[in-house]
Amino acid sequence: AQDLIRKVLELLYSAQIKCGVVVNTHIKYVGGGGTQTITDNKTGTITRKEVDSSTEGVAFPTAIGRALGPEILRYFNTVVSGEMEGSGLSSQRFVVTRDLARFPLKSERPIDLEERLPIDSALATIFKVLGGKSPEDLNIGEENA
Repeated sequence: AQDLIRKVLELLYSAQIKCGVVVNTHIKYVGGGGTQTITDNKTGTITRKEVDSSTEGVAFPTAIGRALGPEILRYFNTVVSGEMEGSGLSSQRFVVTRDLARFPLKSERPIDLEERLPIDSALATIFKVLGGKSPEDLNIGEENA
């Protein structure tokens, strides 16, 4: 299954694809949960294994298996994160374009992008900066009557 996902990512990354690609995924924290000692009852061999945490460690895209998540990032020139501050009616959602403490974000042109973008226009802004299209050209945020 990991090989199939890699092949799809390689296709999306290839020069044959002449459009912007957006992949939306949940994140999984890798590491951060300490280590676990495993003893093989037959051989007595002791192995230490890094344990993942649900809130600590480094955040990577969720994928099948543990190794594929960090690998996914190399297929994309721009990686951003949707974030929320506050709760309830006072919460605000936005897109972060620069590294967070535990989430490796990146951009082809970080100087040209604000660190935080409003959620309702973030993708249009990113595509405009990276690809030269304006939000109006993309019809983002317009209501269809």
